Amino acid sequence: MNRILSFGGGVQSTALAVLAATGKIQIDAAVFCDTGFEQSAVFDFLDSYTKPLLDKAGIPFYIAKAQDYQKRYFADMELPPFFNCDSEGVGRQPAF
Repeated sequence: MNRILSFGGGVQSTALAVLAATGKIQIDAAVFCDTGFEQSAVFDFLDSYTKPLLDKAGIPFYIAKAQDYQKRYFADMELPPFFNCDSEGVGRQPAF
């Protein structure tokens, strides 16, 4: 069985990546899903910290691009609407 870390770029998944890189937990690979809405700082962090950390530990790190999976997995599917709530009120999130 493959043990895959779904890496989101936040505190929790970074902690899991550190635990994996130091041998405290075992994973076979890590995957980051690029939705197309990530800020450039996220990719700076991936390039400067996460990728080198996992590479040094011999753990493959993959980035799944939105365009690679949107049409493949969601082409024939009607997705539910998603909403957010911020200081400007409630608004519908853009669809793929």
